Amino acid sequence: PHFDPNTLSLERMRRLQEENPRSQVLVNKALASSARYFPGSAFKILTGAAALDEGIDRGFTCRHGRNAETLAWEYDGIRWRREAGKIRDYGSGSHGGLRCPEDMVAATARSCNVYFAGVATELGPERLLRAMRNAELERLPTPRELAERLPYAGFGQGDLRVTPLELAQLAGAFGAARPDAVESTAARPYWVKYVVHSRGRTDPEGLPGAPDRKIYQPFPPRVMQQMREAMV
Repeated sequence: PHFDPNTLSLERMRRLQEENPRSQVLVNKALASSARYFPGSAFKILTGAAALDEGIDRGFTCRHGRNAETLAWEYDGIRWRREAGKIRDYGSGSHGGLRCPEDMVAATARSCNVYFAGVATELGPERLLRAMRNAELERLPTPRELAERLPYAGFGQGDLRVTPLELAQLAGAFGAARPDAVESTAARPYWVKYVVHSRGRTDPEGLPGAPDRKIYQPFPPRVMQQMREAMV
């Protein structure tokens, strides 16, 4: 609140950039493609939607905030496993047995890390990556990188980084989804409507932040509508 942008001279901006190379204090974190963060539990809507879309059918047990069974998965001939008790929820409550897809609403309402970690291992890195590409997330790990920490990716940790705008666009698509729709009606966010210059104004097409009229549909509308019911 005490920051006054009116005092930003060119010299002061250069000094701030030199003194804060990691925090990038002059970058608009909401819009910059370089401002990337762990999505955390907000990513569970993507994991859950991918599971519904792919027809995952499997149960998981959360006991005292940890996985009660060993999770095992494989990619490209390499096998990984997380023994019981290695995947943790934020709290220590027991969510009991939760099955995909029947208990998706309950698992989402409780934000159960154990459930979404298990769902991610059932999907595997290739199918989870496909869902991430369909959601138009730009900076993705390789399948091998994702496989190494696959359970954690299921609840938005591991090697994942997204921008606030990417996550907002994804959530907006779920909010706009209608089960009877053939295509998504989700709007793509933009912040440059037109460019003003001495000869008038022009369309900003091709510029960062310009309106993009392509359909944004990370998942079938019926799948997004199902996940939206779990979110509210």
